[in-house]
Amino acid sequence: ARGWKICAHSVFSKELGLLWPSAKFVFSDSGLEFHGLMDAYIEGECRALAVGWEDTSMDRTFLDRLCENGLVYTDSMFVEVPIAFPINPHLAAAFSYWITEAERKHNLGLQASKDQYIRENGEISSCKVRFSIEDLQSGDYDPITIKHMALPIILFIACCTLAIIGHLYERHSRKKHGSSLLGRTSQLNLTYKKDDDVEVVPIRHESDAEEKEDDFQEFLKNIKFHRDDTRI
Repeated sequence: ARGWKICAHSVFSKELGLLWPSAKFVFSDSGLEFHGLMDAYIEGECRALAVGWEDTSMDRTFLDRLCENGLVYTDSMFVEVPIAFPINPHLAAAFSYWITEAERKHNLGLQASKDQYIRENGEISSCKVRFSIEDLQSGDYDPITIKHMALPIILFIACCTLAIIGHLYERHSRKKHGSSLLGRTSQLNLTYKKDDDVEVVPIRHESDAEEKEDDFQEFLKNIKFHRDDTRI
């Protein structure tokens, strides 16, 4: 999209020039508001429109023209301009409070009014003209389906199949050759023939150790007694 000409409302010419100095904007002075921007797009003066969703979302004719020309809204933000009511500073706090209370307790607000209008009169446009990158991405809380589990299931079945084939081959090799390259093999030869010389090593019990300790203590006593006799 680099180098494209973008049709935008002339009201935002200053802000857009500061935020996007290298962009090529075409500002319409036809006086037809956003429909003038659409006319400029159809005539080939630009290849994109800098149009806000809130400004045109309730305009059925404009939405139909978007659909006819294959255009959609995106989540890209060109400029953000704060809008406020002209009000006395002494009344601003109270006015803001009552706006918040109306939205919280009585569900009165811009979006609530739009939703009510749609419920009473149906959809503004049957064509889907709002595009979001989130539509192409899966979220963290999306339900898991068979499509998501296909690869893990295939890998699990393949591993089980290889394990069964290896186990059957190992059993067949042991029956036929007496040994196999697969499976666990003990490094200790615990079997011997009758003719082999076997050296029996006695196992020291705890009682033997206690006897050795008693003999050692008795030996120390004899040495001490002998030292006492030599001093006399």
